[in-house]
Amino acid sequence: TEKMAANIGYYKSEGIPERHLETDICAVCANKLLVTAEEEGVIENTFRLACGHEFHEFCIRGWCIVGKKQTCPYCHEKVDLKRMFPNPWEKPHMM
Repeated sequence: TEKMAANIGYYKSEGIPERHLETDICAVCANKLLVTAEEEGVIENTFRLACGHEFHEFCIRGWCIVGKKQTCPYCHEKVDLKRMFPNPWEKPHMM
């Protein structure tokens, strides 16, 4: 990947910047995964993919089903919808 980046002119003396996903942030909506009692926000269920990345259940369902992208939004590892949700078209429980 460094060779490809250098070929298109994206290269610095420090090297290629690395991506880093905060563990408490949903990579789909960029909101906090868990909201504490002192913070304002909606409490949502979360789902951890086989790759280890965690998202709001509603966000990852939308990413995979509505967006027709059956890969992790962050690392692009294949997502098994049947393993994620027994019935993916069932309406998720929202508070």
